[in-house]
Amino acid sequence: WYKRSEFGLRAAMFFTASSISGAFGGLLADKILNYLPVIEGLATVVAGIASFWVIQDFPDTAKFLSEAERTVVVRRLQGDDQFSAAGEKLRMKYIWAAIKDWKTWVGSMYTFALSL
Repeated sequence: WYKRSEFGLRAAMFFTASSISGAFGGLLADKILNYLPVIEGLATVVAGIASFWVIQDFPDTAKFLSEAERTVVVRRLQGDDQFSAAGEKLRMKYIWAAIKDWKTWVGSMYTFALSL
């Protein structure tokens, strides 16, 4: 769980790693070209299934945190005025707000353009 001030660095690292993996992926694809779609697809399916058990929604429900660690994380997020720090339910109004937000569409088009 990241504070808002830490998210920019996190996103930059993700996009940098994506570019680097694309560069090395071409070299690797030359050696295993016939099996590449199967390998990539299998890795994606395994990661998707594992994420169901590995990724935790909120710090207050994370099983791998002790009570003291849970308290520290929740207070840290509340100090950043993140309402989800206390745990909240997903509601359709949040989904529609994200769909209507222009930043969602700009980010989507940016990501799409990177993959061309």
